[in-house]
Amino acid sequence: MSKFDSYLKDSEAFFSLCLEIMKNKNNDYADTDDVFYNFKETAKIAGIKPSQVVLVQLGNKLARLNQLIGKDKEPLNEALSDTLLDIINYTLLLRGILNEQKTENVTKSN
Repeated sequence: MSKFDSYLKDSEAFFSLCLEIMKNKNNDYADTDDVFYNFKETAKIAGIKPSQVVLVQLGNKLARLNQLIGKDKEPLNEALSDTLLDIINYTLLLRGILNEQKTENVTKSN
């Protein structure tokens, strides 16, 4: 197996873990059929868009990553791979929210 094939296999396993965690967290955070419920509720409280809520969460994860990598710190509570996993999932959630907004805008204009 080439190094690239090994990398792809590892990435596939990591993405599978991302999806599994997203499914499990959806059960905890979205008590309705709306996967973005928690972000929409937070947006109402903060007076911002749901996409901005996700960006704040993503910013927190990126800042943590920068602290750990930029200062060569060892994490005490959450593994670096957990932060990377969260970044991928928040990116997917942001994509979903933006797609939902685009669909709603098209529906409103028709």
